[in-house]
Amino acid sequence: MARVLLSVLLIAGVVACAQPEPPPPPPAPERVEAPALGIAIAALPSSFRVVANEGADLRLAPTDERDGEIAVAVTEPDRINLVQQVRDHETELSARPGGAYGGQNELRGPLGSAYYSRGQYDADDGSRLEEIRLFALHPLGDRGLVMTYTYPAAEDTKVRLEEFVVDLFGEIEQIQMVEEGGAESESP
Repeated sequence: MARVLLSVLLIAGVVACAQPEPPPPPPAPERVEAPALGIAIAALPSSFRVVANEGADLRLAPTDERDGEIAVAVTEPDRINLVQQVRDHETELSARPGGAYGGQNELRGPLGSAYYSRGQYDADDGSRLEEIRLFALHPLGDRGLVMTYTYPAAEDTKVRLEEFVVDLFGEIEQIQMVEEGGAESESP
């Protein structure tokens, strides 16, 4: 009987040791700070990577095989009329070769009310591009934040819109702005 019990314990020990180790946890999302813009992306969604982050130039691109680029900009205090910015974007898209405005929508995010506007146009090389532009108040509240996602027109607009508006925009937060010459501006 003791021999059987010892055999069972040995087999149980071998089986327990043979279990694969659980996979390591995924790496923590990258925090991206753009001091010249006064913003940070608290947790960069895994669907995007940084292609430029120097001074006021912050650009992102998809991490997969899809083409496209997101440019982030801050507007001057006199350009924070979000509704007018949407109208201006409609005019701009419609004036481009093959321009077709696709509409706009209001949304609520961590920065309050925001709008996105989208449409398509023909690029100089003849390819068809789609553009989604998001307009929001800057986290400091004294200027506008504009994020423009341009990519080849395709059937995945809904996916890209969700990645851009829900996943990425939801991660924008305020950091201390660094002015030209290195001085920090005061947060309200």
